[in-house]
Amino acid sequence: MKTEELHCCGDIHKRASLDKWIERLQSTKLKLTTPRHVILEFLHKQSHPATNREIYNGISNDCDLASVYRTINLFIKIGFVHQFDFGDGIARFELIEPGLDSHHHHIICNDCSKVIEIDHCFPESLTKTISKHTGFSRIKHKLEFFGLCPNCQ
Repeated sequence: MKTEELHCCGDIHKRASLDKWIERLQSTKLKLTTPRHVILEFLHKQSHPATNREIYNGISNDCDLASVYRTINLFIKIGFVHQFDFGDGIARFELIEPGLDSHHHHIICNDCSKVIEIDHCFPESLTKTISKHTGFSRIKHKLEFFGLCPNCQ
């Protein structure tokens, strides 16, 4: 699989090429419409989750805002996109890399809303301890950090 390297927080993420994403979409038997193509391309270029409005502003010559909402909902339904909630009531979206552990967290600036990916996570032993004490299984978590970025300090 052809990949591009993304450098975030000193770590390297592998990202499938845009062509592979298009092939993956076509393998679902869905049509590759202009909105789907340009939204997929926009999200592919992003290094952080984007809002519907950010997506629209980045591709507004190619489709309307309603098409952005419909396409994002479709991408969530078929497992292409993950939705994030950073506690401000605004949904953000990013591509889910197929076949890779794309689990990560974010730190968000309280003033300018800058988002940085954080690749560090809890040790597996914490999940096992929680499972042991609660009886829960298949535990997942979401963790977002908030603070002031260097530019806003």
